[in-house]
Amino acid sequence: MSHYSQVLQSVIDAHFEGEQSKLARASKVAQSILSRHCRDEKQPDCKTLEKICKAVPPENRSALVAAYLRDLCPSSLESLVSVTEVDTKGAHVLKEAPNLSERLDRLDPATRRAVERLVDQALRRAAARRFLQATDEFVAGQSPSFRE
Repeated sequence: MSHYSQVLQSVIDAHFEGEQSKLARASKVAQSILSRHCRDEKQPDCKTLEKICKAVPPENRSALVAAYLRDLCPSSLESLVSVTEVDTKGAHVLKEAPNLSERLDRLDPATRRAVERLVDQALRRAAARRFLQATDEFVAGQSPSFRE
């Protein structure tokens, strides 16, 4: 299931009593289209996304747009960009990772493959993220903390 369809369904559940028809009326987007979005059969075009965002509570708009943008990025390119919360209102910004590709290109092939595998695992598993964070603390000369 796409990030967008998951966020859209959670917004419908939380703010439209779980009824797509209520969001359809508020957004002036056909309920059949919303249904296809929720079933991950269709992604919105920009105009439809804008209509939906205008109809949902402001605090949910950035999450919806961020999920949509995450779905657009091929998984092989996710390491080049990130969608990050930048303020307490939930706004997100898409930004380029600073020189990451150039830095990885300077690594020997075996090390680069190892880093790419670690990144793939960190994107999928919390344990891999904790491992990388502890390794970073160790390399920085700090005592790693293994938190749950």
